[in-house]
Formats: sequence, C-alpha cells, structure tokens
Amino acid sequence: MIKPQMQELSAQIPITFIDVDTSRSTAEHYLVKSVPCAVLIDSFGSERGRLVGTNINKQSVTELYNR
Repeated sequence: MIKPQMQELSAQIPITFIDVDTSRSTAEHYLVKSVPCAVLIDSFGSERGRLVGTNINKQSVTELYNR
C-alpha cells in the first residue's frame, strides 16, 4: 500500500527501497525494528529522520525530506 506512493514520489526525491529480509545488515545498521519504516539518510550515511508505521505517506515523507 505504501510502496506505490513512494514509487510516485521517487520521481521528485531520491528514494531507495531496501528489503529488510535480504538486506539484514542495512536494516540492523539503521536499527529498523518494524516495517514499514522510512529512514532519511544524508550523503554521509547518517540518519536525519525516521517515520514508522501508518504515518508514512507522500506528504509525511516529503515533509521529512524538506526539513
């Protein structure tokens, strides 16, 4: 349900999708404990923000990105 919205949004902002089952080390590195989860990462690999659960939508991700 969330992925189609994020795919649309990826035309406007850079989004990378990570499958936590196949990329366990990445999920562990960013302490992803539940899905869905959106983690904003800067160009240095540092976390800049996070959204978890049902509050993830195009508007909330855009707001997080623009902070």
